[in-house]
Amino acid sequence: MDDLVAKDERMVTRDTLKDEGVPGVKAVCCETPDRPFSTSADGEEGDPIDLEQALSEFDGDRDFLQGLLRAFLENVGRQIPALRRAIGTADAQEVRSLAHAIKGGAGNLGAQRLAECAWAMERMAGEGGLARAHEALERLEAQHERLKRYVSERL
Repeated sequence: MDDLVAKDERMVTRDTLKDEGVPGVKAVCCETPDRPFSTSADGEEGDPIDLEQALSEFDGDRDFLQGLLRAFLENVGRQIPALRRAIGTADAQEVRSLAHAIKGGAGNLGAQRLAECAWAMERMAGEGGLARAHEALERLEAQHERLKRYVSERL
């Protein structure tokens, strides 16, 4: 069960995530009745970014990567209140669009955990099911904060 993510009442496996646009899935934002929105079955979170992968994508240019991450984090910081408003007005299309943008940016920068949380929210909205969107948003915000701390403290 550690390779599952909630999708309304059904579950989706890691293979499905890989097939549907979350490259390099290692762990997922899982939700089970006994473990709501945990990032992995064993509770271990690890680093919020695969720094080695991210650096290799940008030819080892740490300063460039740091600048990109800071800009991305600022942008996500503006998207989170927009997500909250869209959830409040039950605008599933806007939630889906914003989550999709976050997923893409996070995935491109090696921030898989944030990408996975955004993917879960995108799927939820795509199916019109926003009943648990506030919980999903909390998880996304937590991953955003973890990435911000990581970038400021370790990059």
